[in-house]
Amino acid sequence: MDETQTGLISLEKQLKGGKRQLTIGDAASLSAINMDDAKHALEALVEKYESRLKVTENGDLIYDFGKSLRRRGKKSWKEIWAEVKDKAWTVFKFLFRIWITVMLVVYFVLFLVLMIGLVVISISRNSDDDGGFEGGGGGMNFFQMYLIMDLFTDLFVYSTVTRRTVYRTDPNGYRYKEYEPLGRKDKSGKTKKSFVASVYDFVFGPPRVEPDALENYREVAAYLREQKAIMVQSEVIGLAGHKKEEAEDFFTDCLVKFNGKAEVTDQGTLYGDFEDLVRGKAELDDTKVQWYWDEYEAPYRQTANSQMRNVIVGGMNGVNLFFSFKVMQGWLFDLLPGLPPDTLATASIFLGIVPFVFSLIFFLIPTVRYFRNRKKNKEIHKHNIRKRLMKTIFNARDGQLPEETLMALVNQSEKEEKLDRDQIKEIMEDLVYDLGGELTVGDSGELVYHFEDLRREIEEVKRLRAGKKGDGGLGEVVFDSGQD
Repeated sequence: MDETQTGLISLEKQLKGGKRQLTIGDAASLSAINMDDAKHALEALVEKYESRLKVTENGDLIYDFGKSLRRRGKKSWKEIWAEVKDKAWTVFKFLFRIWITVMLVVYFVLFLVLMIGLVVISISRNSDDDGGFEGGGGGMNFFQMYLIMDLFTDLFVYSTVTRRTVYRTDPNGYRYKEYEPLGRKDKSGKTKKSFVASVYDFVFGPPRVEPDALENYREVAAYLREQKAIMVQSEVIGLAGHKKEEAEDFFTDCLVKFNGKAEVTDQGTLYGDFEDLVRGKAELDDTKVQWYWDEYEAPYRQTANSQMRNVIVGGMNGVNLFFSFKVMQGWLFDLLPGLPPDTLATASIFLGIVPFVFSLIFFLIPTVRYFRNRKKNKEIHKHNIRKRLMKTIFNARDGQLPEETLMALVNQSEKEEKLDRDQIKEIMEDLVYDLGGELTVGDSGELVYHFEDLRREIEEVKRLRAGKKGDGGLGEVVFDSGQD
């Protein structure tokens, strides 16, 4: 066993023993190996265990493995439970949609039988009045039959949206992406949602455009190819919008995932060098690098139906709920006293209990969603305000923003809501911490937000890129194993 491996085993024992914050010097001292081997051992442990990197004001790099040692990629009980709940909700939605479809099909069949009966009666009347079938205006025409069959076909369309996205604007003026509804386009080109899709969305709400779990990593990879394979932690926050601790974790994850090297400049700036990542030959997907503040979060919409459509859907279910409740109270026994008790009992189950439970759940789900959506949308509103403020902070030239200046800059847009002083203060408290800022009081008593460290870090990474040689190209092939 070589010295590096011995040192790695020794350091791992130290971590398990409670020593969770180590510098390279600590690692060398504890494991009795040289500094280079200690650094390699710590990098190997970073790949194995969840950790983050910190830099002191003197420029020392600290490897922090947290309060509890956890294998990288291993899910916590909280994460496992969240996945179980998500999976259970997905299964429930699928099963309840099937139930909705079954109920609609049953009622459709009853409706179709009724319509056929009406057609027969209408034809019979027309035949008696006119002496034949010609000229009968009371019957069901082809267009009416087409609409009925079209509705029946819609019952088996599970998805209510296409994969195409369109832009909407919320009441606060924030523009966001939304899936285009599945339906037919009218003469004006606007998509008209099918009735069945409206029923599904009444219960579960329209699908949201959710970010891909790997999208932030793709953006980082694309950004590194544009920026000479160098990145600082503040740029991670600018790209992904993470809070301080999340940004530290994500930065370390990127180092592990993309084989980056953590370095510290003479000015004490931590950066990652991802030279191996950008050295490639293959044509990559055209991933667009998008800053956190350039895409607002979509709100949770209750139905995305028209008010009239919601009234119709809710009214239909309300009628079902009322009559099924009456059946459960013994309405059929009073209405049809001559039928056998067993028949009435069976009818009471399928015309009373089953539709009553269905109708109750049909109303209960959107009611619960309404209160959850209100809570979630308040958080989304704060996130969108945070995006606006972050953009202003990152664009501040000298890293100083008096409160009045900040308010004027962030409220420049005529399309977005005007932020008041209290809204700005609430979000800025977190941003000052996340971006390593400072809040002071000026000579005139005005609050001043300072982000000099952020500006210094951004200027430092520009200097690093300017001084880096090479473009990441592989050069000419000098040996090919397939050639003779």
